Amino acid sequence: PLSFLLTVVRTLLGTVLNVAVTTMMAYPLSRHDFAARRPITMLTAFTMLFSGGMIPTFLVVKKLGLIDTVWSLVLPGLVSPWNMFIMKNYFQTSIPTELYESASIDGAGKLDTFFKITLPLLRATIESVLILGFIYTFKVFDLVFVMTGGGPVNSTQMLSTYSYKLSFDMYKYSMGSAVANVLFVLLMLVGMLYLRATREESAA
Repeated sequence: PLSFLLTVVRTLLGTVLNVAVTTMMAYPLSRHDFAARRPITMLTAFTMLFSGGMIPTFLVVKKLGLIDTVWSLVLPGLVSPWNMFIMKNYFQTSIPTELYESASIDGAGKLDTFFKITLPLLRATIESVLILGFIYTFKVFDLVFVMTGGGPVNSTQMLSTYSYKLSFDMYKYSMGSAVANVLFVLLMLVGMLYLRATREESAA
């Protein structure tokens, strides 16, 4: 029960924070022209193409002194280059610039424009990114295993690491399989919701 609760809390917190930060980063990169815009975009693309995986992430988190803490599971997933590019492309291709110009003429500020024009039009994309992020975060194993190993005192024990611990540390293979099946069923339900949402969006 504890590992299930921790998995749900971490997944919801990580997914929501990731989408919020990614959206706030993608918006200025797509709508505002400033000196650092191109370097930031190129750096983001570089990290997508040549990402070193878990080793540099571990070294950075260790340098910050956050190993074996909850922050080591939250901060690495705070920004997703893939999600940022999805949001950035949607901003540039699917939201007409004329809407922002009309809002500016009517006296709307940047915050009003973002919350009353951008977010409503971005709803479908945000829902897709949220669901896909939920699936990825819910089943994550390597990050938890490397950063905390489920500790200290099982305070970061997720369903994925708990299944591993039952199977390969405690040799309780049946219980480990049961936990893995729970993980699979939950992810399958979320995946079905995602497919249903995409079908309804296509039909509309």
